[in-house]
Amino acid sequence: MTVRYHHRRGTEVPTYMCQRDGIENGRPVCATIPGQDLDRAIGQLLIDTLTPLTVEAALQVSAELEHRAADADRLRAAHVERAHYLADLARRRYLAVDPANRLVADTLEADWNTALRALNQAQESYDKARHEGTGHLTDAQKARINQLVTDLPAIWNDSNTPQRERKRIARLLLTDVTLTRTSDTITAHFRFPGGDHTTLTLPTPKPIGEQRKTPSNIIAAVDDLSTTTPPARSPTSLTGVV
Repeated sequence: MTVRYHHRRGTEVPTYMCQRDGIENGRPVCATIPGQDLDRAIGQLLIDTLTPLTVEAALQVSAELEHRAADADRLRAAHVERAHYLADLARRRYLAVDPANRLVADTLEADWNTALRALNQAQESYDKARHEGTGHLTDAQKARINQLVTDLPAIWNDSNTPQRERKRIARLLLTDVTLTRTSDTITAHFRFPGGDHTTLTLPTPKPIGEQRKTPSNIIAAVDDLSTTTPPARSPTSLTGVV
């Protein structure tokens, strides 16, 4: 789905559209979902989800992952060290052989080359894993994450916050959102990075004409007042003649 924005009373209002097939094959738009109420519900969901308890749980999971990453790093380092030992052993065996014994020398040289390739592979794997590692969170970073609990509602609800910033926040806190629409409801399925998921169901917004139409109960009240309440009389102006 793609998102389109239009302005309504000075506010950017999103509309989510599924139109790739229509653009590529000249067909009608697959789905159009008004996003104003949906985005408001998503924002409230994210604010309700990001609580001190969930942040603390996330930090505990992060600490556990860091511990496991450190264990894996030690195992990879030990693998590299063993590969170093085997390569050095193969080198010493090759250097110790009688050069005149070409058959043995060729075999030991092949063993040395194999050990060197294994060492290079182990070292590359170790370096790649360390380069791709997330590293450890500092105390300052953990304090900043905890501060987000109080900062997020203010940032999200601030009218000066650009939509692109809200999108960035949503990408950090959500894995994906699946939208479906019927004539009466809009259903949104949310998946979070930890594997949790939830579903929201909202009523489909009325067409703009229905939204601006005066409610029938107000029209009935006006009709009732017009038949039961006499019209107010205009004040009579008296002109004095001298």
